[in-house]
Amino acid sequence: MTTHRYFCVIFINAEMVIHVTESSMGYMTSLSKKAMDKCVALVHPYITIIDGECRHKKRYKEYPNWGVIYIDKDMRHDKYQLTMEHYHRASLNAKADILFSDLYDGKESTLDETNFAKWLA
Repeated sequence: MTTHRYFCVIFINAEMVIHVTESSMGYMTSLSKKAMDKCVALVHPYITIIDGECRHKKRYKEYPNWGVIYIDKDMRHDKYQLTMEHYHRASLNAKADILFSDLYDGKESTLDETNFAKWLA
């Protein structure tokens, strides 16, 4: 089984996928972007219109939810927001809900036990 196919099998069978990426020139790393791009194989190439926008049709009955952890030592909220906008747009085509996101400086997280309990339930 190829690495790409193995990735897709693991991904689609997960209940939740947590994307962890460091800040790289104000955006996610290229490795994180490549991993997200591999998700395209999980939807049909056929397009439908939803809320006036083009979206891929579902290929599978269920898709995993996402969590996103963005690591930035400078705690730049503008870079975090840019990256989260990309994850949000990608999640629409990947048929995923983003249950949580976090800006993390390597020392202290903005997530607390209450936030974690919400998406674990």
